[in-house]
Amino acid sequence: MYRYKISWIISPFILAGLVYVLFFSSIGESLFKKKPEIRDEQEIGIICKDNTGSCFYFNKDGIIFKDAPQTSGSLILLIKDYSQKDYKLGDKVLDKSFLDILLQAKDELFSKMGLMVASFDIELFPIEVLRVVTNESWYILFSLKRDIKSQLLALKVALDEKIENRMSLRYIDLRIENRIYYK
Repeated sequence: MYRYKISWIISPFILAGLVYVLFFSSIGESLFKKKPEIRDEQEIGIICKDNTGSCFYFNKDGIIFKDAPQTSGSLILLIKDYSQKDYKLGDKVLDKSFLDILLQAKDELFSKMGLMVASFDIELFPIEVLRVVTNESWYILFSLKRDIKSQLLALKVALDEKIENRMSLRYIDLRIENRIYYK
């Protein structure tokens, strides 16, 4: 009988102590620490780190906002990063202007040349060379120091007039102005 009265008296003190720990102490702050606020969480693409195998979704502003599964194919914009750069949620990993180049290249490769992009590969930051892997298992090297539209036009001309069998290609190199190398 006395035990129940004592527990009713002690319970509010225990509850008050728990509330203090959760909301006002450093323990509570770390438990309820806010994640970076991200306004637009529409998935534009996935970026994967080759050295760790970790992948993240990024939005139209180039900000990663959640973990993503490793993937392949051409349905979503896939960027494979071979650099030593590390990422965490909330980081801006790509500039909007660079994303616009990727989306333009992916669209034109498909609509004008019938090529589907399997991945965009990045070797180093800052990005000067972009490697585009096609679903036909060959790749294209673009220079980001030059206009991407002129390189896409040169690629279309080469595929239409010079290269007879795309399935036997290993690569097309467009990095040098007024030159197209292929094997």
